[in-house]
Amino acid sequence: MPELREIPTPPELSPLQAALAQAEVVAEMSNPAGLRLDEPVVDPVTQYKHDLRIELSGYPQDLSTQLAAKGEVAQEAIPTPILDEEPPPEPPEVVPAELIEVQPATASNQVPGINVKFIGGPFDDQCVARQDGVDVDTTFSNESLLYGVVRPVVTDAESTVQLSIRQGETETAALPFVFSHDVPPPPPEVMADAATGPILGRS
Repeated sequence: MPELREIPTPPELSPLQAALAQAEVVAEMSNPAGLRLDEPVVDPVTQYKHDLRIELSGYPQDLSTQLAAKGEVAQEAIPTPILDEEPPPEPPEVVPAELIEVQPATASNQVPGINVKFIGGPFDDQCVARQDGVDVDTTFSNESLLYGVVRPVVTDAESTVQLSIRQGETETAALPFVFSHDVPPPPPEVMADAATGPILGRS
């Protein structure tokens, strides 16, 4: 097949206009009347067709030239990929945090608060420890350890609270934390008075 010189598409033409003009000129290669070199040039479309006809007129008007011209049309209609552009990086996969263990898992309900280790991960500095669905004071240590301050709600009976980690809009499964009810022993002087009893008549 003859090699055809590429005719650049004028910037005034849209890809569709150029493709239609090319198809029309290529169809003329099989027309017994030949290429329409007498078509008046009145706009960018007819100028483009004129340039195509001038190029094709230097070749025999047979089937092989027509097939080669169609190949040029098809090739020009395909957008040329920009090889220098790299595809945008894929966003990193977000691994949801998981709470595996709390240490300790129990404390007396007579303490005002206890610093509990929240073990699991992966954690970041945006993670917040929670007690019964409420954020508590949190200290980030590393991606597998947070500290949270847990406080008793009931002080006159044993109770269980649920501890979890909030990471943005997501929250881990909760683990139980038990507050035992340990009544503190009376002060030593009260115990001594109870053992000896009141001494009557002492002034």
